[in-house]
Amino acid sequence: MKLTDKAIQNAKPKDKEFALHDGAGLYLRVKLNGSKLWRWEYWVLKNRRSLALGAYPDVPLKKAREMVVSARYQVSQGVDPKIQIKEKQQAILESPGSRSEGDTSEGIQIDQVTAHSPFRSLALAWFNHWKLGKAPGHSMRTRNRLTDNLFPVLGALPINEIEAPEIVKMAQSVEKRRGGGTDLAQRSIQTAGQIMRYGINHGRLKRNPAADIKPIEILRPVETKNQARVEEAELPALLVAMDEYKGRLIVKYAAQVMALVFLRTAEMINGLWPEVDFRERIWRVPAERMKMKKLHFVPLARQTIELLEKIKKLSNESNLMFPGEFSKSGRIHGNSLLEMLETIGYKEVQTGHGFRGIASTILHERGFDEAHIEMQLAHSKMSKVKAAYDHSRYLEKRREMMQAWADYVDDALQRGYEARQQKVLAQVAD
Repeated sequence: MKLTDKAIQNAKPKDKEFALHDGAGLYLRVKLNGSKLWRWEYWVLKNRRSLALGAYPDVPLKKAREMVVSARYQVSQGVDPKIQIKEKQQAILESPGSRSEGDTSEGIQIDQVTAHSPFRSLALAWFNHWKLGKAPGHSMRTRNRLTDNLFPVLGALPINEIEAPEIVKMAQSVEKRRGGGTDLAQRSIQTAGQIMRYGINHGRLKRNPAADIKPIEILRPVETKNQARVEEAELPALLVAMDEYKGRLIVKYAAQVMALVFLRTAEMINGLWPEVDFRERIWRVPAERMKMKKLHFVPLARQTIELLEKIKKLSNESNLMFPGEFSKSGRIHGNSLLEMLETIGYKEVQTGHGFRGIASTILHERGFDEAHIEMQLAHSKMSKVKAAYDHSRYLEKRREMMQAWADYVDDALQRGYEARQQKVLAQVAD
């Protein structure tokens, strides 16, 4: 049975969370504290996904259904709607006056908040003040943190009744929901503290309960993890999935370049065309952008040059190598690469940074000089290998290595397509 506004309004919290289903994967999750969150379940490339559509009544029933219709069309085109939703949120943040029909909460100011107001009202008043002058992407991530992490537990509680245990419960729920997301849980505590401090400064509260919390005493220790990456045998399938990506072309090209040049994400996506010498086939990355703060030379293989020439045609005479339509900085965001990998089915399996580890492992196994590999990766331990090397020496040896790597990637992509074709033929034969 389809949902109605009356049924939603009459839904009261129970002793455990429950869902009200509207059909076609759309449902409303009713939390223990009474908040109501829209979710849509769908499939992309055989992966089950869940898309957050906002909270009721900020997003009314009619609007939620419209969002699902739009998202279903995107899925039919092979595009994960999560990316488009995030871009739309970012565009809204660039135009603060715009908001959904019927939504009057986003523009709330501190003079509308009292000591008995719900936490959500104080949080939005803080956010509307805090976001002034902030980059749209940063604002969007902070706003999403409020909706996804703080509001489900704290949103409906009167601010003068919130104590440390409520904030601890919020942080632990974030940690549990994100499968050990301790870092995100810590940031959520910090955000709650900022909001409470804002309330104190404006006379709505007398003390900040978040100040009493020590994350180390309530959250699990943060474990250091290596950057996720596939094994060598899995690389062909990954390259095929990247090659067939249906999202933004500039993001697809950026991921393919990252697989070839060994740079860290921020070092690469902030690239400028004057740094690239197409005639000499070299990319000179300035010291201020490198982690080791040293000028870095990237020899460019034939395949990399061809890819960069395609990208240059998309830059509209801009100096930016990887322009981003929705970014205030003008560049694509590093998270765009992670979102692409998530869309093609490699969430927590492969990261952009992980391509560096793949290249290092395979080149070491094939007998390339360790010093050349470490130099090309711009590792800090490079000086321990051969301190006499500098970034401009042995360039020809590194050029040969980079071409060999690009040839290997080309061959792996071809093997990936051949393996898939053989699988299809075998299925037909059965």
